Amino acid sequence: ENVVKSELNASAKRINDAISAHEQGMNAAMQSNRLSVLRMVGRTWLTITMVSGLLFASLSGVLWYQGNRIAANLAEIRQQRDTLSKLHMQTWGVTYLENRNGRFLVLPEGMKAETGRTVDNKTRNAVKLVRE
Repeated sequence: ENVVKSELNASAKRINDAISAHEQGMNAAMQSNRLSVLRMVGRTWLTITMVSGLLFASLSGVLWYQGNRIAANLAEIRQQRDTLSKLHMQTWGVTYLENRNGRFLVLPEGMKAETGRTVDNKTRNAVKLVRE
């Protein structure tokens, strides 16, 4: 009876040791798996953060470039308007028109043309503009 009891105790100890060893192995595997998952999640968030930062920097650069191009274009438009205004003043409002009927000089409202004039020692025809 003591031998059986001793064998049962030894068997119970071996079973307990096997269960403990299995639990330790499972705990180690779970810990390793947990660390792998944490590394994977960390890498994923790092990738997301890096891509977001790169995208933000790229879009900021594009917006800066576009803003500079728009400002330069607005300055050029302003300069061209000033030039057009000066040209309009120098031509007294006379405009040029060409269509299928021919070429015309269009006088501003309130003006009329007096023909039969010449300039450059009468070598070139001229038209005098007078107010109506």
